[in-house]
Amino acid sequence: MAHSSLNALPLVMPAASAFGLLEFSTPGGLRAQLLPTGALFALRHESTLINQLLPGPAEDGLFRLLLRWHTAEGVAGWAPLVGPTVAFTRSGPASATWTTATDTGLACTTVLQFHPQLAAWAWGVTVRNTATTVRRVDVLHAQDLGLADEGAVRNNEAYISQYLDLLPVRDAALGWVIFARQNQAMAGGRHPWLALACASGAAGFCTDGTQFFGADHRLTGEPAAVREPALASRRLQAECALGGLQSRTIDLAPGVTTEFVFVARYLPDHAAASGSNDLAVLTELFPTTWIGAPGAKVER
Repeated sequence: MAHSSLNALPLVMPAASAFGLLEFSTPGGLRAQLLPTGALFALRHESTLINQLLPGPAEDGLFRLLLRWHTAEGVAGWAPLVGPTVAFTRSGPASATWTTATDTGLACTTVLQFHPQLAAWAWGVTVRNTATTVRRVDVLHAQDLGLADEGAVRNNEAYISQYLDLLPVRDAALGWVIFARQNQAMAGGRHPWLALACASGAAGFCTDGTQFFGADHRLTGEPAAVREPALASRRLQAECALGGLQSRTIDLAPGVTTEFVFVARYLPDHAAASGSNDLAVLTELFPTTWIGAPGAKVER
């Protein structure tokens, strides 16, 4: 039986340089890139890709910053604070701002700010209750982790995740803190390292994407974590390395504004395994007065 020949059309994949990325270069050596939609594309330091997944122009990646509101019965709703569905603008040479409002009377401003000297950044989330009744709120933060030479990360994200050690440590002021160290030596024998914390205190944590996103995320478009009262707070290291933190819950009276701040500190090389003594690395980030977010400041 004869078959007519078909001329296949070549599939041309655009380079990231064609995505219209918004870039930030910081004195601390960080390079951050955002998609024009406001989604986080990449966090880099020299040859190291700090995050794990580089999303395409129509994607959202794996980074998440989510506001939740609660009733006595449990989680009543949630909204993204960063990403393609949130209004976004570059607000300065080292900052970007997202604004949104929920139909429950919560007005939110989120600022991504980079430290003026250190390889560090912060997400400052200001929430104002414009309703006439108290709103109980918290914020979930999820940062996917590569912490390796970019070629190694992009060649096999699952494999590189197996070499990342994620250590949750509990601090009296900060609550749960996550230290992430690349155990496989990268270029120059380095072991890239990252610390994640919530300035007002984290009530819960997770260390793998399966704990945060769940099994049905691709069907529902909703991370499983938003439905649960709390993050698992159990150390799991599978094949999707992710530092997840849950802020403490706040009862927000009508007309009152509060702020949640999540900070990250990167070190190009951390020769030893992570330990509780690494909390000292975070102290240089506090107080968080270097963050240009509006609203009440968090005091430690």
